[in-house]
Parts: sequence; structure tokens; C-alpha cells
Amino acid sequence: MAHDVLWIRIRLSVVDVASGDRGETIGRPTKLLLGAIALAVVSLVPARAAMQAEYVVWDNFAAVIAQGDIPRILGVVDAIERRNDGTFRVYGGKCVVDVRVVRTAPQSPTGQPLGGGSVISRVDVGAKQCQP
Repeated sequence: MAHDVLWIRIRLSVVDVASGDRGETIGRPTKLLLGAIALAVVSLVPARAAMQAEYVVWDNFAAVIAQGDIPRILGVVDAIERRNDGTFRVYGGKCVVDVRVVRTAPQSPTGQPLGGGSVISRVDVGAKQCQP
């Protein structure tokens, strides 16, 4: 993943407030410290860009649990299973429903994609399937 880096050249001066005289510019050690701080801040931004896989799984699981339609469709929920394809299967008695959590990239009000992890856009609850 390529990262755009914005280079900013800053000239900081020490000013004597009482007399208004300008002193020496800030020395090299201070510039190195400011550069290190700027580098640390820039390197933290990509680390926050996407959520870890475990968090996404738990977030999707919470979205399935929050669906009020599932207990109305199945009655009592006995189990929720996360499947290999990322969908969930919810069991109630002799019936099941498949649930798919749809995630999309966040967008600005104008529709431009924003950085960061995906967000849940909808939860699709499938049709009830019962064994005889």
C-alpha cells in the first residue's frame, strides 16, 4: 500500500517577547525531535486505517444479534454459527435462517470514499428453512 507523505519545511525562531529581537533559529537537535514526532504521527495514521479481522468478526456477530427480525422469524434462537464464507447461520428449533452482513467503505456526504475501516451498511436475513 503506497503512502503519500507530505513534507513540510518549518523555520522556527526564538523571539524575545520584551524586546522583539530575534534570536538564533532552533538548533538541529530540536529539529530532529520535531521530525521524529512528525514521523511518528504519520506512521500511526495507516495503522488506524483498517480494523483487525477479529474486530470485524465480532462487529458482524453483534450486528446479527441486534437483528430483531430473527427471533420473530425463528422464535427462540438456539445457536448462531459463523460459516467459512463469512455468513452466519442462526438455528431455532428445526429451522434455520442464513444471515449476511454487508460492509462498505465509509463515504463523505458527497460520495467520495474516506479512509478507514469498513462499516456495516446492511444485514440481510434470508428465508426461514425448516426440516420436516
